[in-house]
Amino acid sequence: FAHRPDQCFPAGGYIGVTNRVAALPWAGKDVPAVYWLFDGRAVLRPDGQTGVPMTTVTYFFASANRTEHDFIRQQLWMALERIFPNKNGWTFLRLSSPRVETDQRALDAQRAFMAAMEPEIRKVITTDEATAGAL
Repeated sequence: FAHRPDQCFPAGGYIGVTNRVAALPWAGKDVPAVYWLFDGRAVLRPDGQTGVPMTTVTYFFASANRTEHDFIRQQLWMALERIFPNKNGWTFLRLSSPRVETDQRALDAQRAFMAAMEPEIRKVITTDEATAGAL
């Protein structure tokens, strides 16, 4: 369960405030992604004080053009791929950023980032175009 911010961020002192599904651009469409808002008031800083800004975390798993936002389903896909190999493997994509004025503005900034960078990210993680799936 190391690849789930809902497990690792609280371990670092963050408190989950909201958890919902949002949409991020991927492979020519909007795909579901987990979207968290974390309160950083209890996070211990290197200077010994506590408190960091509210943080937005958006994540999903990708295998070329295919995505999954549900951790358990993604794990089942990986288990099935031991029988039917997926030459592309899976990548965990997580965007973490300080909350700007509102949650929506933070999500809008993450969506803008993905719209600009998604084609290059997908190119880097796609090992075998023949098995990447249709857009």
